[in-house]
Amino acid sequence: MCELVKKLEGKWKQASVENFEAFMLAIGVNFALRKIGNHTSADEEWNLEGDVITLKISSTFKNKTLVFKLGEEIDEETMDGRKMKTTFTAEGDKLVHNQVGKPHNCTYTRYLEGDLLVLEMTVNAPTPVTATRKFKRA
Repeated sequence: MCELVKKLEGKWKQASVENFEAFMLAIGVNFALRKIGNHTSADEEWNLEGDVITLKISSTFKNKTLVFKLGEEIDEETMDGRKMKTTFTAEGDKLVHNQVGKPHNCTYTRYLEGDLLVLEMTVNAPTPVTATRKFKRA
């Protein structure tokens, strides 16, 4: 099991977000959902049981749970309704969450920076767009 995943275990509360409007626009989120998304805070809860990882993402708008093993593909429905093929991998001190689907593939990279969990969300479009969320332990 990736050492980072062990360090992520527990609850994380969103502390800040940057460039999320541009990120949502790049993946084709409609105007109404972008407005909701810009005013919604997302928290994460990580749980480990053996080699099975559970990530609960909760917000005032919508909640979802992902259950996975590193390196194994799962089906994921995003918060905005896109159907993606998703794989989580450990790359050094980072946890990389790759989504493959339409309109563009996305990469979510999580790592620790001091006492913060940093989530970099990148739309892998012809002109990539990256947004960043930072979380503090709850």
